[in-house]
Amino acid sequence: MRLHSGRLAVPSILLALSMVLAGCTSFAGSSSEEAAATATATEAPEPEAAPIEWSDCNTQIQTLVAGRPGGDRNLSFECGRTEVPISYDEPEGATLPLFLVRVVSGTQTDRIGSLVVNPGGPGASGADAAIGLALTLPEEVVSRFDIVGFDPRGVGLSTPVECIPDERHEQMVAADPRPVSEEDLDATFAFAQEIADGCAEEYGDALGTFNTVDTARDMDRLREALGDEQLTYLGYSYGTTLGSTYAELFPDKVRAMVLDAAVDPGTDLRANAEERAAGLEAGFDAFAANCVGLLAGCPLGPEPRQFLEQLLGQADATPIPSTEPGETRQATPGVVMTAVRAGLTGTESWPQLAQALAAAQAGDAKGCSPGRRLLRATGGRHLLQPLRREHRDQLRRPRRAVRGRRGPRPGGAVERAVPAVRRGLGSRALHLLGLGGGADTAARAGRGGQRADPRHRHLR
Repeated sequence: MRLHSGRLAVPSILLALSMVLAGCTSFAGSSSEEAAATATATEAPEPEAAPIEWSDCNTQIQTLVAGRPGGDRNLSFECGRTEVPISYDEPEGATLPLFLVRVVSGTQTDRIGSLVVNPGGPGASGADAAIGLALTLPEEVVSRFDIVGFDPRGVGLSTPVECIPDERHEQMVAADPRPVSEEDLDATFAFAQEIADGCAEEYGDALGTFNTVDTARDMDRLREALGDEQLTYLGYSYGTTLGSTYAELFPDKVRAMVLDAAVDPGTDLRANAEERAAGLEAGFDAFAANCVGLLAGCPLGPEPRQFLEQLLGQADATPIPSTEPGETRQATPGVVMTAVRAGLTGTESWPQLAQALAAAQAGDAKGCSPGRRLLRATGGRHLLQPLRREHRDQLRRPRRAVRGRRGPRPGGAVERAVPAVRRGLGSRALHLLGLGGGADTAARAGRGGQRADPRHRHLR
């Protein structure tokens, strides 16, 4: 049985459907709207970008990264805040706050500028990503760039969109990952519609404020405030959409881009889900091959796929408890698959994934329930939760105070401006960042190198 027959694809579709049905989509609008928006971005004079107010947050972040791989690097951390227009139709009108993190190496020499990063989602924190990437990027990159990440509008500490109650979110995570009957499918879509309706009721037209095009315009304000004449950018998954949109809006402001796991902006929701499922299948096969090849032996036995199927059946029959102190939730098949998807996003999390699944089979879901432990182990996600609790009230706006509008589809920017890179920032990617022979941006989509197979595009 192939896992992508439902188990890998459906839970992520719930959230995607919710966003689409609520009107919180990244792209909306006709070709004429796109042309008008592009003309506005390239022809209308823009007010000067607001300055970034930086503060030292070394103590907080050093505590969070202590003991992690790369945590012994000589790095300093700053937290920043700036303001961007709610609507670029009124660039001097009301504003929204953005939260940033800047990481600078103590061994930095021959500084090139800032490397702005985005981990994807949409909805993932760029501030978290800056911290995680500063711990793991090659020294050749960290020693030449400030690593800068920002929470996009509507995310994290940048006026977060908060319209899914915790209990509903837990239901989404725990939902059956393989609804195959008409009744199950109807229930899945009805649940997504319920969540979407709740968000629409909570925010109304303001949801249109949180879109890809305006986020790309925010990035240009950040580039200016950071003092960079041109943008150097690293984006993953949905972050490639953000990068290609920026390149279309501001082609003369691009110094270099690395877009990893490029998203095709012409792909509809169903095709995207199918491609994502195929990519996760390929990722699981690679994980399984690595596991059975370990000299110490694979915790999942000689057939990891069969092990996982049996574990899903076990969790379906009797949800698996956790020994995590204070954790009362139990691991259903949906929770197990959420942990699997999280653990497949990077090879650095494969050992934790194997151990977590083996422990769950033995009756303890502590390592994967509800998937958050593995999420924290990958790419620095959720590192800043303590800071968010501390600063959230300072970085909010009344929900009805934002006036929404929808952004255009980015069109063919992927084909025109997305560089081909290899995962893990190999020599090709270093060259694209201007570290191997000058600044350049390749004119083909970011699907090459070690991930030439298009099924790999959506592993992040």
